[in-house]
Amino acid sequence: MANHGEAARPQAPVSGAADQAGAGGSTISGLNRDLRQSRGRVELAVEREEDEVLQGLDRRGRAGFRPVRAALARIESGGYGFCVRCGEGGAEGRPDAGFATPFCRICAR
Repeated sequence: MANHGEAARPQAPVSGAADQAGAGGSTISGLNRDLRQSRGRVELAVEREEDEVLQGLDRRGRAGFRPVRAALARIESGGYGFCVRCGEGGAEGRPDAGFATPFCRICAR
């Protein structure tokens, strides 16, 4: 028993805790290894998700440029401003449709 003036002595660890820690702390090192592996899997999953998002954005971006490229090709060939379906002029008369529209108002319906 400790006197009132003395600090209590630390007690020896409970045998179960000592067994878990092992002589070299093998359970603790195992837990650390598991934690590193889990963290690695989480980071890999996040990277994969980010890659998928970037690929989706790239596909949408490329798809958005198709009408622009087609309009540039029509400019180069002299067909810009004419409907690609009926050949009539008037695609320029559709400012609401945007500059890359290939159709006149009638053919666009």
